[in-house]
Amino acid sequence: MGTNVYKDFPKGTVLSLDILKKAKQIIKNNHDIVLVINVSKSWDKSINYLLFFNASNILYSASYLPSIRVDSVFKGVLYATEKQTEDAIPRKYITDLPDGYSIHLSEKKVTAGGWECNKVIEQLNYKNDSIRMVIRKSDDLYACGGWNSDADTSAFFKNFKILDTLSYPISDLYIDYKSQLLMIPKNRDGYYLISDRFVVINKSNFDSLFYPILLNRQTTN
Repeated sequence: MGTNVYKDFPKGTVLSLDILKKAKQIIKNNHDIVLVINVSKSWDKSINYLLFFNASNILYSASYLPSIRVDSVFKGVLYATEKQTEDAIPRKYITDLPDGYSIHLSEKKVTAGGWECNKVIEQLNYKNDSIRMVIRKSDDLYACGGWNSDADTSAFFKNFKILDTLSYPISDLYIDYKSQLLMIPKNRDGYYLISDRFVVINKSNFDSLFYPILLNRQTTN
């Protein structure tokens, strides 16, 4: 059974804070905002779509993405790594790429994966398509292993004592708003994928990240 993305996100839909909170990835390309959103209703399955919003924040196209994320964008070409599952068969899904865009799929080479989580984010700032993070980190690479959004933050974060500032292109981030996580995928030795997880202490920080995107402009301070 196929998935009609336009039932959930009809053409003409105006970009909203609620839609941004559902995005797994946010990509700026010229005046467009491109979101990667999982439209699957099953907790154990992902069906990712690209949603294309124009300079007026109006959804004008959507297309199935046979990948977990977009690795990079260059001159309208969306480079991604192919999902090697039955869900990668595009005939079941809507393929409606707008003019000027194409998808280039590379063969999946990662054979194993894992995660690290030793950083908490105290501040987020969006400027020039990049995210500046003020963080605190721990020497323990798995210090966030017990994190959940109901955690006692006063107790949980007391071991994160090393102050640092990091910056990433917004398109590099994998987003999990519900779990208050930002993630950076990193390859090791070409075949092992590490998810570097950052805990966002306060959800209001997430919202402050989304507001300038919703306005389709950068902050200037």
